[in-house]
Amino acid sequence: MEEMNFDDFDFEVITVESMGNPSMMVNLNGTTFNRILLEIMGYPAYVAPLISKKRNAFAIQTCKAGGERAIKFSKPKNQQKGGVKLSSTVINDYLRSIMKDEWNEKNRYQVEAVYHPDKKAMVFDLNSATEFEPFRINSRD
Repeated sequence: MEEMNFDDFDFEVITVESMGNPSMMVNLNGTTFNRILLEIMGYPAYVAPLISKKRNAFAIQTCKAGGERAIKFSKPKNQQKGGVKLSSTVINDYLRSIMKDEWNEKNRYQVEAVYHPDKKAMVFDLNSATEFEPFRINSRD
């Protein structure tokens, strides 16, 4: 076999991490936003929650601490471990009330997001949610 120098191969580093899609999970006790969403949005410290009842849509938009309806969201990248869970029953109640005819009140729903960089906002079409059964803890049926 012919001797070759490693540099002769002209290798390129490939990315093996799966990016996945930005999404949120609407649980019974809160709403969780995945880490991919945080990365795309740049780990915003504050967001404003937005709702469109007409379109069955929810959005979070990056804002400043003093912004209208600003809520604390993410820690800086080097401090944030995993996604962000908001235990706000207000947001959960809004989402579930909008979708009351389509969503089972006991189930969980995952909704993928579309990022709008010009508005620094993630938009969730609630109509496209994927339904999951509730967590069962220590069930002995």
